[in-house]
Amino acid sequence: MEGKEYHHIFDKRTGFPIETDMASLTIIADSSLDCEIWTTRLFGLNSSKVFNIITHEPDIEGIIVTKDQRLAISRGLKKSFTVLY
Repeated sequence: MEGKEYHHIFDKRTGFPIETDMASLTIIADSSLDCEIWTTRLFGLNSSKVFNIITHEPDIEGIIVTKDQRLAISRGLKKSFTVLY
């Protein structure tokens, strides 16, 4: 809209989409409901804080891509990935 991109997660205080340095957040857990809850809960935080939370939560793994094209992969997933570019 007017040259700005928006997403579907809104700030409950402002009613506008949440501002974040993340372009993408993927959470992997035992159930899709848990993944959705964690993604919605974490998406409004900055990527460093999100990575810290993911690292300390035993039941989730995650992948973060920031708007400046940085990539963070939680420890439990690193062995499953090879970065090609």
